[in-house]
Amino acid sequence: MAVRLFLLASAVWGIVGMLIGMYAAAELTWPGLNLGISWLTFSHIRPDHTFGVIFAFGGSALMGTCYYVVQRTGHARLAFDKLAEFTFIAVGLLHIVNNLAVPVSLTKSYPTCR
Repeated sequence: MAVRLFLLASAVWGIVGMLIGMYAAAELTWPGLNLGISWLTFSHIRPDHTFGVIFAFGGSALMGTCYYVVQRTGHARLAFDKLAEFTFIAVGLLHIVNNLAVPVSLTKSYPTCR
């Protein structure tokens, strides 16, 4: 089950991260695409694309692949399925906690971790 969870997360984050990347690339060609909204500028979108593709997509794919390869090469199931599923939750919590922000207005927020 952990393999499926990680690979599903990888697919979702791959689509989201690459769509953000396509928007950022389009913004380089057509700078007016951000419609004057400061948080849609290339400088604000690029870190979201990078984080989404490298860490969320790549990390989820790596973890799912690791769990799959261990079972295939060992010719056995994982000893503790629930512990493997917990690592999926723990990785998700790590991403959430590291990106927490306190909103102070509709368009401004401050990160809680630096």
